[in-house]
Amino acid sequence: MDLRQKFLRVTCDQILKINQLTVDTKYPIVAAERVITHLGHTVMLTLRDTPTSLFRVFLPKRYSRVISDGDIIAIARDREGLSFIYKGLDSSSPYVLAEE
Repeated sequence: MDLRQKFLRVTCDQILKINQLTVDTKYPIVAAERVITHLGHTVMLTLRDTPTSLFRVFLPKRYSRVISDGDIIAIARDREGLSFIYKGLDSSSPYVLAEE
């Protein structure tokens, strides 16, 4: 990771709600970390919107429960090359997420 990307990662202060994302848009995952919020433990993803724009989202608990510490480490090492995709609302679940 070059210096510009490191600075961009540190200065990312925009946090969006999942439902603010565009449906079926691929957002490359830049980083993942476990955090503690007032609602308890969860995973926060840093996503790339454009080559120079990053933002963060908190995953719903049902998704953050299945992400292991190994998954977070793999994302940190940029081995996975995953993208986050918001699939919108579903009748059986408030948010449907996917990865590629």
